[in-house]
Amino acid sequence: MATNPGFSSVGGGSKSESDPLIASAVVFSTALFGFFYIRFLIGRLEGTQLAWFAVALLGVKTVVEIVASFYAFAYLFNAVAYLCSPRRMGARIRTSRDTPAVALLYLCCDDLDEDALLSLQDLDYSGPLYLILHDDSSRRESRAALNALADSLRRRGRWKVIVLRRPFRTGGKPGAINYVLDRTAHLYEYFLLLDNDSTVVDPETIQKILPYFDRPEVAAVQCRPVAAESSTYCTANRLLARAIGAFHVILSPCARFGWVPFVGHNAMLRTRHVVGVGGLTPGFFSDDLDLTVRLNLEGLSVLYAPDVFMAEKHPPHYAAFRKRSYKWAFGCMQTLKRHSGAVLISGRFTLAQQVSFFQFVGFYLMQAVLLAYLVVAFILAPIVFGAYPVSIGINAVFGALLVFLVYLPFLAYFLTEDRRPGWFRSLILCGLVYGGADFSVARGVWDGLWYRSRPWIPTNSVVTGKNGRRDLAEALFGMALLGGPFTRFPALLYVPSIYLFAGKFLFGPALSILYEDPGFPL
Repeated sequence: MATNPGFSSVGGGSKSESDPLIASAVVFSTALFGFFYIRFLIGRLEGTQLAWFAVALLGVKTVVEIVASFYAFAYLFNAVAYLCSPRRMGARIRTSRDTPAVALLYLCCDDLDEDALLSLQDLDYSGPLYLILHDDSSRRESRAALNALADSLRRRGRWKVIVLRRPFRTGGKPGAINYVLDRTAHLYEYFLLLDNDSTVVDPETIQKILPYFDRPEVAAVQCRPVAAESSTYCTANRLLARAIGAFHVILSPCARFGWVPFVGHNAMLRTRHVVGVGGLTPGFFSDDLDLTVRLNLEGLSVLYAPDVFMAEKHPPHYAAFRKRSYKWAFGCMQTLKRHSGAVLISGRFTLAQQVSFFQFVGFYLMQAVLLAYLVVAFILAPIVFGAYPVSIGINAVFGALLVFLVYLPFLAYFLTEDRRPGWFRSLILCGLVYGGADFSVARGVWDGLWYRSRPWIPTNSVVTGKNGRRDLAEALFGMALLGGPFTRFPALLYVPSIYLFAGKFLFGPALSILYEDPGFPL
């Protein structure tokens, strides 16, 4: 096979491939900021008598702010790297002439998406092709619908269609994939892993992915995510779905400057490498990240294919979105606990890959820590200090910068890739909805920290039902974030970030309604 010209095909697992520029800049900037920030605070507090509790509170607040600056600098430098990279959306890439056996592994669990499954017919591949449908559905009507669709696809005769159902639904998605591999891995050299909503947008998807496997140590190739159109989207979800493409802003710089993860779906994997590391880990909510690290520890790579597009859908309901946030947070904690030591001491990861790993996998942990930080900074600190130990001007500047950096990856994407009408509404809504899942994330982090066993949560499970008590409690929390400064230190109300933090909770009840209201004129 020939390697595609004009794309960055690098990833974790090969120590010579990741450019350390961004990692070095992030670490250096964080250390420099921490040094001067601590010096500044010491100068401001010189001669001030504080109780031990106030000192401890200020210490916790300062440490969190310095750690948060790591993410702020990472967002900044990654966005700059993305904006400075050449645009190749329309570039023609070379396709493979080889035609190894390939399987399309489609997974569903009472959430069959007929449009997505039927889109696989658009694939134009001349080699041996297997369509393997694994169904974990418990409802009789769901199983019957999949059987009928499988029979229809068989009659068209383009590929061999295999329907599998495991007798015991244990181990979640990893258990299902392992079940399929145990029974069919001998049939194909590669498999394209698909979720229920994975949608083909390019007939030459397989031919364009295969050249990325020109080196034998390449174990997986992650496609570029884009949003699939859906007639079931409400107005708000149609705007939110546009954020799926913004994930490219994260993955694209990682391909050159850091650690590339396989993200669980819309990726092609080399069968023998996956089987060689023992398959996926049953019960792992972040089975994708876990598999990536285990492949890397064997000297194998995951690459990112920015020119190969695969579409997916945004969670269909607000409850499904929050369950997905919980699942991802829980899974990332599983990965951090199991693999952090190996990433640091195995010798398989460069500094750039280590920094990128902890930035990516530690995101939800930091989101949970920042939720606790809001209590410290905007509720406890005004009560304990009376007068804030930092000037309001400095707080206003840093508060404005924080809002800018939170939105920067989305902003970079919309300004360069998707300037269709409504992009600004998508930008604001994404900040509110994704930020509003903080409590679900915190619960996932907490449960993952203490090894609490949880049943598998299908990513796009069709669940409805509003939780009025939860929405009310979160709205009251948002009011408390404003109430503390208003009653004890009104100058904090001039800090722009406080309105982003409070607003995402205050708008929670409205968002739970908008998310499922197809007629609301957002």
